[in-house]
Amino acid sequence: MYNPTVYALLTSWDWRPEVIFVLGAAAIFYLNGWLKLRRRGNARLASGWRLASYFAGLFVLAISLMSFVDILGGLLFLMHMIQHLLVLSLAPILLLLGEPFPMLTWGIPGGKRLAERLFARRGVGRQLLQKLPVGGVLLLSVGFLWGWHDPDAYNAALRIGWLHDLQHLTFFLPGMLFWWKVTGAAPRLHGRSPLFPRLALLLLMAVANMIPAVGISLASEPIYTYYLDMPRVAGIDVMTDQVIGGVIMWVPGTMMYMVALLILIFRAFQQNEKAKGGVDNRRYLVGAQAA
Repeated sequence: MYNPTVYALLTSWDWRPEVIFVLGAAAIFYLNGWLKLRRRGNARLASGWRLASYFAGLFVLAISLMSFVDILGGLLFLMHMIQHLLVLSLAPILLLLGEPFPMLTWGIPGGKRLAERLFARRGVGRQLLQKLPVGGVLLLSVGFLWGWHDPDAYNAALRIGWLHDLQHLTFFLPGMLFWWKVTGAAPRLHGRSPLFPRLALLLLMAVANMIPAVGISLASEPIYTYYLDMPRVAGIDVMTDQVIGGVIMWVPGTMMYMVALLILIFRAFQQNEKAKGGVDNRRYLVGAQAA
């Protein structure tokens, strides 16, 4: 059934110049670095799937910040939870799988010299990242997640434009740090991170995400009073909206961490099997040569 209000929301975009500028610059510099590395014969790093993953991450950010997702997020709690999942987890994962650090280092004018200064042995960038342990990343992520879901902070963010932007920024940047630790993307200051801390990070974050999500889903009255003053979209009442939003945060939100955990375990198992196979093959070859 055609609903002109819903149609207008779904087809409307808020073309924000500052978002377009940042995402456009990130796309141009990445592509420039990717092409340079390809021309230097580093096709394994500058692969097609990394390019696709990075640009998919930029597209997810554009959708979450400028499309109907952002507009409906001001009317429906459930859509705001979808927006948070996109900004906090999906976009950072896609961007980091694209290995942005080496691409941007090669793509930004003067990027190589800047990276050498920042990540030299006593560089500022290296010092900051080395002093940020796994526990610090977890506390940062959980602190912003729980803090912004406080009713007063949440209501204020939706009523004040710059505060809403700050909310998204403090979801995205800790999300990038969190998933950087998990994915092992560059810059790798200590080599690839050990498996156990990454598994613990994912498991603890999944639990931390579930705690407010369960509370929101099972609440018997509206938590975020901002939505009481909003027109109801598609006939969804405030409590139904709140329950669905809590379930979205609870199930898909937690599943992202658990799926990542299972992928890490599976890849570690694969690497272990390959290592065993390599040892067995070397023993076989040594025995054959001796014979």
